[in-house]
Amino acid sequence: MRAKNVTLVLIGVVSLMLSGCSGSSESAASPSEFQSNVTQPDNVDYEEYSDLAVAGYKLGEIPDIPLPRAYGINMAESVSAKVTVETTKDLRSLPGVTVMPVKMENGTYSTFGMSAELFPDGSSRYQSGSELIENNGDGTGTYTDGVVTIVKNADGSGTYKKGLTQLNVNSDGGGTYVSAPYESLTVHSDGSGEYSGLTSSLKTSPSGSEYRGLQQKTITLNGDGSGKYVDLKVTIVNDGNGKATVTDNRSYGSRKVTVDADPLPKWKKMDLLQAVPAIPSVEINAFIITLDAAVLFDTGKYDIRDDAKETLESLAKVIKDGDVKEFEIDGHADSDGDEQSNQVLSENRANATKKYLESLGVAANITAKGFGETQPVASNETAEGKQQNRRIEVIIPVQ
Repeated sequence: MRAKNVTLVLIGVVSLMLSGCSGSSESAASPSEFQSNVTQPDNVDYEEYSDLAVAGYKLGEIPDIPLPRAYGINMAESVSAKVTVETTKDLRSLPGVTVMPVKMENGTYSTFGMSAELFPDGSSRYQSGSELIENNGDGTGTYTDGVVTIVKNADGSGTYKKGLTQLNVNSDGGGTYVSAPYESLTVHSDGSGEYSGLTSSLKTSPSGSEYRGLQQKTITLNGDGSGKYVDLKVTIVNDGNGKATVTDNRSYGSRKVTVDADPLPKWKKMDLLQAVPAIPSVEINAFIITLDAAVLFDTGKYDIRDDAKETLESLAKVIKDGDVKEFEIDGHADSDGDEQSNQVLSENRANATKKYLESLGVAANITAKGFGETQPVASNETAEGKQQNRRIEVIIPVQ
């Protein structure tokens, strides 16, 4: 998979390479023509049997199948921003608080469809469009970008999936790989395993024209040096003791040769999956920090509640640590009550939030505005929607 840069750079690579095999137009012998014709290693005519060699390999050699591998996830982020998703993590962990990066242009903003949450147990969740990171706080969790999905467990086992391709890794180094409908591979912890795949080969039709056809091949490694290779043309059986018997499948087994062959290696263990990354910092030009009005105020009131202290102290810390010079506080209401009352309430709540932050030492230039019920973010037909509309939005430009 090609690298994808959208703040996250996911490099997810699963490769499985095979040496192709050439087809043949040679006529097959009939069963009545069966006869013993096994040639021993001391008098092998390698030229005579060269057509039985797998393309790219010596006569009697079984192709090597490299293990598929899923690479980890890396991130690229700006180091210049002072207010980032990471610096707002303590604030985001509080109930009733959401943080959204936005792009401000000419007094209006567009969101990136991004949300980030950090929970008290150290776990976190990040979503931007189709990209999702769910980190359990110990490197385990889930990553997906709408195309690739990676699930990683505490013991390093897990799953990599992309379309019809899936890699399952066990904690003991075994696992399975499937790229439907063409390839499948199973590797066991003892080094044994089985591979099955379809490859394209050049064939000749009865009329003499050439065409590309699919050819199936299977490879079995027993983990003790022995193993077997089979395709439409040839079967190779390695006894693990220095010999391999090569059989021409087109002759119904009547044409064979035994040659010297090294014992087969064990399949290497699959790499365990790398840790799911922490939620990234996001380079944008502003943040909208939304505070549920119920966290700050009693119903219909604009006096800051005593239990809102922790939330506003965390907000003040983000502003002061980020050396924010100016920002805006917007008050919003639902549609309950008359429009004028909601307008006044939203203005009073914005100003109350401003004064409280100033009392905490925030020295930035603060603009407080009220929008009443004119800018809902959810339906006012439901209790849940009304709660979302009763909010304070703090718009902080990235310095």
